[in-house]
Amino acid sequence: MGSGIARDEWVDALKAVALVGVGLINIQMFSYPDAGVGAWTREAFPDTRSIVAQAAITALVAGKFIAIFTMAFGWSMRAQLASGADSLFRARRRLFALAAIGLLHAAFIFVGDVLVCYAIVGFALLRSRDWSEERLARSIRRWLLILFGVVLAIAGALFVLNLYDPQPDKQNYAEYVATFQRGGYREALVARWSLHGYTFPGTVTLGVLVAIPVARIGYLLRRIQEAQGEAAVAGLVQMWMRRLLAPGFLLAAGAFVGLALARSETVMTVFAVLAGYPAGLMLGCVYAGLVTSFLGKARAATWRARLASIGRNSLSIYILQSVVAGFLMEGYGFGLYATLSPPVLAALSLLITAALGAFSLVWSRYFRLGPFERLLRALIGAPRPAVAA
Repeated sequence: MGSGIARDEWVDALKAVALVGVGLINIQMFSYPDAGVGAWTREAFPDTRSIVAQAAITALVAGKFIAIFTMAFGWSMRAQLASGADSLFRARRRLFALAAIGLLHAAFIFVGDVLVCYAIVGFALLRSRDWSEERLARSIRRWLLILFGVVLAIAGALFVLNLYDPQPDKQNYAEYVATFQRGGYREALVARWSLHGYTFPGTVTLGVLVAIPVARIGYLLRRIQEAQGEAAVAGLVQMWMRRLLAPGFLLAAGAFVGLALARSETVMTVFAVLAGYPAGLMLGCVYAGLVTSFLGKARAATWRARLASIGRNSLSIYILQSVVAGFLMEGYGFGLYATLSPPVLAALSLLITAALGAFSLVWSRYFRLGPFERLLRALIGAPRPAVAA
C-alpha cells in the first residue's frame, strides 16, 4: 500500500488475489467426495507428488485467502455506510440481496457458498457500526482468543477421543463418483446435497463465527483510514505482517508435515482445522501485507490497475468459478470428477481463475461492473452503472 494508490484500489486488488486461493480450495469440493481432505483422496491418489501437493494446498492456502476476502468485505461495509445519508438502508437491502444470491448459489451450484455467511456477518457489523475504534479492537481481540480456544479444543477432542475417524464407505463413494461422472445435472444436484448438504448449516455457523472478527478487522482498518489516513493503515498492516510471519508459517509447516504423514481421518481433520483457522488468519494478514507492499511500488502500477479491475468483479468471478468447475467435473459437462490428481486439479483451478480474470478485464472495457454486481445493484435499487469509458 502506498500513497500512489487511488482510494480503495488496493482493496479491489486484494480481492482479485484472494480469488486465486478461494478457487484452489472450492474446486476440491467439486472434484473429490471428501473435498480433498480425507482418506478417500489419499487412497485414490497415493503417489508422493499428490500427497505433498494436497498437504501444501491445505497448509498454505486453506483459510488464508478467504481471510483476505473477509477483511475486504468488512472494509467495503464501512465504505458503504460512510457513503451517504441513505447508506444504512441500502446496506441492509444489499445484505438481503446478497443472502438471496448466496442461497440460490448454494442450492443449485455450490453447497460451500460463502455469500450467506457474509450476509449474516454484515448484519453483525451493522450492530457495531457506532462502536469506537477502541471498542472494536477489544471486541476483535476477545473474539479471536475465544475462537482460537474453541478451535483448539475441538481439534484436541477429535484427536484424543477419536471422534472423527469413519472409514470411507467405499461402496457409497463409488456410487457418488459414478453419479457425478455420468449423471445429468439433476442427478448431480441430488448427489451433491446428499454428500455435502448435511454440513451446510454447520459450515455456515462456523463460517460466521470465524468471519465476524476478521470482517471487523477490515471494518476497523477503514475507520482508521478515515480518521488517520492511508499511512496509518499501511503501518498497521506491515506491523501485523512482521509479527505474524514466523508463527503463521510455523503453524502452516506443522500442518503440512502432519497432513503429509497422516493416515487417520481424525489426524487429517485435526491438522486441516489448525491450518484453516489459527494459521489461516495469521497467514492471511501476512499475504495481505506482502501483496500490498508489492502493489504500493511505482513499477507495480500496471499490475495494480489490472488486479483492481478484476477485483471489482469479484462476486461474478466467484460464482462463475463454481459454474465452470461444475461443468468440468460433473456428468452434464465433461465428467472429470475424481479423475484429476491434486497437482493437476490445482493447475486447472489456476487456469480457470486466470481465464475468468482475463474475461473480467475485457468485460470491464465496456461495463463498469460485472454481471452479478449489476444484479446486486438492481436488487438494492442502486442507480444503473454507466458504460465504461
